[in-house]
Amino acid sequence: MYGKSLIEIKTDESYERYLDEKLSLVLITSEDKKKETPIDVDNRPLEEIIGKEKAEKFKNYTVSEFVSGFAKICKKVDYDEEYNIINTDGIVVSDIWYSKIYDYFEGYALAGHKEGLTFVDRAGNRINDDWYTSAHEFRNGYARVCQSIGMNLIDTKGNYVSKEWYDEITYFKEGFAIVKKDYRKYNFIDKNGHLIGNTWYFDVRPFSNGIAIVQKGKKWNYINKEGKLLSKDWFKSKPQTFSVFGIVPNYYNDPYTYSLIAKDGSVIFKDAFTLDVTDSCISVKSVSTNWGTEKYEYYDKKNFIIIYLDYKERKYICKDIDYNGYSVNKTIFNSYNLKKEKDSFIVKGKPIKVFGSNYVLHFEENDPNYLSLYDRKNKNEITIGSPCSVVYTDNIIVNNDSGTYRAYLIYNDKLYDITDYYFHNIKPYDIKIFGVKEGYEIYTRDDYYLENETRLINEVREEKEEERKQEEIEQKKYTISKLDTIKEIDVFSKDANEYRRQKALEKVREGLQELMECDGKDNAPSIKIQVTDLFINCGDHKEFNPKYIEGGFLKYIDLSRESFENVKMSGIDFSGCNIILNPQVVYPKDEPDLTNCNFEGIHISAFLNFTGVDIRGSRFSDDNNSRTVDGLNVYFKEAIYDETTTYNGIPFNVIYGECKNIKRISKH
Repeated sequence: MYGKSLIEIKTDESYERYLDEKLSLVLITSEDKKKETPIDVDNRPLEEIIGKEKAEKFKNYTVSEFVSGFAKICKKVDYDEEYNIINTDGIVVSDIWYSKIYDYFEGYALAGHKEGLTFVDRAGNRINDDWYTSAHEFRNGYARVCQSIGMNLIDTKGNYVSKEWYDEITYFKEGFAIVKKDYRKYNFIDKNGHLIGNTWYFDVRPFSNGIAIVQKGKKWNYINKEGKLLSKDWFKSKPQTFSVFGIVPNYYNDPYTYSLIAKDGSVIFKDAFTLDVTDSCISVKSVSTNWGTEKYEYYDKKNFIIIYLDYKERKYICKDIDYNGYSVNKTIFNSYNLKKEKDSFIVKGKPIKVFGSNYVLHFEENDPNYLSLYDRKNKNEITIGSPCSVVYTDNIIVNNDSGTYRAYLIYNDKLYDITDYYFHNIKPYDIKIFGVKEGYEIYTRDDYYLENETRLINEVREEKEEERKQEEIEQKKYTISKLDTIKEIDVFSKDANEYRRQKALEKVREGLQELMECDGKDNAPSIKIQVTDLFINCGDHKEFNPKYIEGGFLKYIDLSRESFENVKMSGIDFSGCNIILNPQVVYPKDEPDLTNCNFEGIHISAFLNFTGVDIRGSRFSDDNNSRTVDGLNVYFKEAIYDETTTYNGIPFNVIYGECKNIKRISKH
């Protein structure tokens, strides 16, 4: 079931959202019926999706979840990462490997490459052949891109919105984007790339409710979407963003006052000391305008009704008058005739809004303090309530009935009472409501579940069965992993006597059991393993037992008392180990080799003399990064290094300059 938000209520500057799951309707689109989930996500193990044999190829890769049949993959190349995409057949879909593939927005993700940035879809296809120096994610079908020639917008087909490239460009808002050129020249373009007008402004603000703020010189004005000025006069002060009306602070007056501007440029209020406008309410204090004798309503020149709400605080509710294409004429009998082409009917009481062709919201004939909803088909009147307590949008009405709100939906000329949740202590001008657009089928909740009961029950059963299977798979993996770890314990030299072997075996098992219980956490204990068990003899030297290297157990083993004499150390990851090392005794003795090692997270003081020791390709960092670069010279200045040797990520030849002790190193 797909929920759609209908009502939003403002409370203490935060919004509490009520979904239609709390109401009595279910809204389903035709697209929703075509798929089980909004996005086809597959979280199964990789071997189940592409097969065990193909999955083996990606065992050293990081593979994301499959979405719509595709998944991102990442592999390590030296010290870098490369990204691509595979399909459910285990095939890498792109010939290009990227340095990064970022998150998807609206079906496209930014991908980095040495050539620049591009966009790829979930199947790995590039949106076009161009590369960009910078780019931003897709929003509402458009993305911002930048090249050396300027900025532009592209759509999801890779087409550019404008033929001209600008210094800056924004996303579209209400169908228009702001563009900038030549330092301080601003204008607007539409989605076809056309300028809204030939006038370039010193500053502009995005459109709000069909109106934008513009600056020319040191004065301000409003323009509409045709590029026409709202007022013939330019304001000395910057106006506020246009809501239902525009507010202009008169800073040049003393004291400061405000004016309220309608969309036709007319002034509704002038010289108000305080003035605030929301989507549905105006708050005014110290207004010089005489409102006359009308008690409950006031009409301005541009099709708005302003309803008196609170005399003490001077609050008014403003509403659009929308007759949905009908012309309205008052008859001699104080009723109103609504006519559109051949369709004509009579309403008793002044109309405010026509919903579709069957329902009309209007003032009651004999009591203008109340609103009613007229049902043409059934010739029925439904009392809604005081105009001060009613808010509405294209097809939803919310009414305050003595502190309790009720909501109605008018859809396809049918009226639905969508309230089974009550809202208490909410003011009418703190409510935002959203209409239901076309393309939905409306069900009552009972009808929906009755019609879809079998399918819904099966979906729940399938979902629970899938969860159970996944739990079994994870449990089986965990059990196998534990058994494999226990098998790796038996790695002791055959030369050791049985007593020492049994004692060492018992201690190793205890230590590894603790490691498994800690699950690789930083507080895992260190354990002591006999030298004869830690190393294996290889002719003229010794090497680490590969079982401890592959299992990642070195950082849990106490290495602080080992001498490592004649032990081959090159290429091993010692990060996080408690090692104390004299580099002069490692294998080979004549040319000590510590190349391609990882000593990150180890105190520098744990190392002794590095004179003549080959440390090319190795990485060092103090575990607390507290040592300065100058303090390292005593340890490293006589070593053999190059640009691949780093301390805290800084190459050694940057710290010390080029190595003076480079010599020919024999291969071992």
